[in-house]
Formats: sequence, structure tokens, C-alpha cells
Amino acid sequence: MQAALVKKQRQAELLVKLTPAVERFRVRLRDAVSQGDVKAKDRLELFRRNLTAFVRAYDFLSQIVDYGNNTSLEKRGIFFRHLAPLLDIPDPVEPIDLSRGDADPLQHQGPWATPASACRRRTATSRSSTR
Repeated sequence: MQAALVKKQRQAELLVKLTPAVERFRVRLRDAVSQGDVKAKDRLELFRRNLTAFVRAYDFLSQIVDYGNNTSLEKRGIFFRHLAPLLDIPDPVEPIDLSRGDADPLQHQGPWATPASACRRRTATSRSSTR
């Protein structure tokens, strides 16, 4: 029980340190969206991708390369690893309107969706041909 409390306390401390960076990102994103600034939004998306790429590269390279006493990279890696999932950019896809009551689940899956009846026919024919 004590270990769980310590873990929650550490998580709370981490969130306190991450909150200013997350808030700055969200404010900049909100401003870019409200002003219609596509370049600023693209820069924020690039920052988020670069952050994730740094974390992946650092995680891989730290297994191979000994960075010695350089703890700044380790600190950045830990901070960025926890920051990256919090920097989300919502997808501007319009929500599906279900108020009409005629929502077809396959209609919204795109042209690659296969009707269930076609899947059943293929499964039935493949079973009969293997006998």
C-alpha cells in the first residue's frame, strides 16, 4: 500500500513539472487554430513529432552508447517521454451525425470496407474448397 502511495506522489510531482509545458503548447495550438494559422499549427505538429523521434532515438542509442556523466540527456529523455503523450493535436474530422437514426456503420469505414455478407460468402467458399 505504501509503495502505491509513493508512486502516486511521484506521478503528481511529475505532472506538476509537465503542466507548464503542456499549457504553453495548448495555448499556442488554440491561438493557431482560432487565427487560422496553418504554419503555426504545422510547426506545433512538427515539434510534437520531433519530440517523439528524440525519445525513440535516445531510448535506442542509450542502450548502445555510454553517455557517461552527461545526465542532461537522460533528464531530457525522461521529461520528453512523459511530455509527448500529453501533447495531443485533435483531429479536425467532423463528428458523425447520429441524430437522423440511419447511421450505417460500414458507410463510415471508407471504400476498403467489405460488407459482412461478402465475408461470409468468401469464408463459406474457402471452407468448401479445402475439403
